[in-house]
Amino acid sequence: MKLQNAKSILFMLITVISGCFLTSCHDSNPRWTNSYFHREDNVKRICNTLAGNYNIKSMRIVRTDQSGATVIFKDSALQAMLPDPSLQPQYFVGGYGDQQITIPNVPINLAAPCLNDTALAHAVSSMPAQNLVIRYDLSEETGAEKESDGVIRFYPQPLSLTLNVDGKPHVVEFDFKSNYALLIDGEEPASLVIPSLQIELVEVKVIGGNKQDISDAWGNSPQFFIACYGEQTKQ
Repeated sequence: MKLQNAKSILFMLITVISGCFLTSCHDSNPRWTNSYFHREDNVKRICNTLAGNYNIKSMRIVRTDQSGATVIFKDSALQAMLPDPSLQPQYFVGGYGDQQITIPNVPINLAAPCLNDTALAHAVSSMPAQNLVIRYDLSEETGAEKESDGVIRFYPQPLSLTLNVDGKPHVVEFDFKSNYALLIDGEEPASLVIPSLQIELVEVKVIGGNKQDISDAWGNSPQFFIACYGEQTKQ
């Protein structure tokens, strides 16, 4: 009889402990592993809606050089630097499976006065315009009321070029960042556009030979900031 009672008590303890363990796994703010922005059909539809050509309605490059002087390059000046100034400036957004944004013909050579290395600055000043590529991804908005409320985040890709620095070829890498994020509603088609892009040059590195980390030398003064505002063309 005592053995039976002991078994009953042990069974009850195991049941209570198991229940407590399972309850502890489910707090009041669960993390859904299959949320709205983890479903492939939603991601595919949203990315393909975002995709297309965007006419650039306004573009600015803000540069602060080594002396602390700031210059703002505006639309007309920037368009005059294009290979064909008569063409409508655009950026291009890829869809599902190609979640990249390309801004063609960006005059990175304007960043030369930001650099404290004279030879490197001279090499950069001679660069032709370059295409900048930005990867984007989708995620849920933290604390959102609806599961379809999301965020587009942007990840500019490094630009690597071989430049003649002080009479020798060197691979020079330009690193960018974007602190900009775009709120969207996956169920609201009008919100599924990328009307603006903002990126900043944060580092220029000479790889091979004499390696130089420019960001440490820049401090808080020099900057090279790019902003463009576009309108999606009808598909």
